[in-house]
Amino acid sequence: MSSHPGTQDARRCCCPNWLSSSVLWKGHICWVATRSKSLRRSDFETGQVKWSQEGFGIGSVMMAGGKLIALTDKGKLAVDRTSPDRYGELSLAQILTEKCWTVPALASGRIYARNADGRLACVDVGGRG
Repeated sequence: MSSHPGTQDARRCCCPNWLSSSVLWKGHICWVATRSKSLRRSDFETGQVKWSQEGFGIGSVMMAGGKLIALTDKGKLAVDRTSPDRYGELSLAQILTEKCWTVPALASGRIYARNADGRLACVDVGGRG
């Protein structure tokens, strides 16, 4: 265990994510809380939940380019602006169906995601014309 004063509180608030890791970024932790099926952001120092957005099921999160990228357990891909005080959805797209429990991958300006049946989706987010 770390001697960092906020570590135990922050870890306690992140316990309910069963399948996906949390993301620590700029003093905040982002994760999908499994029991409430919500995407959440907490202050790392205090463990206080700053915001919570329903509808993510047993989803997953990752960070890239200063954006929070979340995949719901039903295949919706969401990109959030990572505001510490509120959910700020930049985009939302249904890219897969069925059970999606894996963390998306980002490579060469493309987000790759798959569902439990092995179906793969690729979304170009590179911004090239």
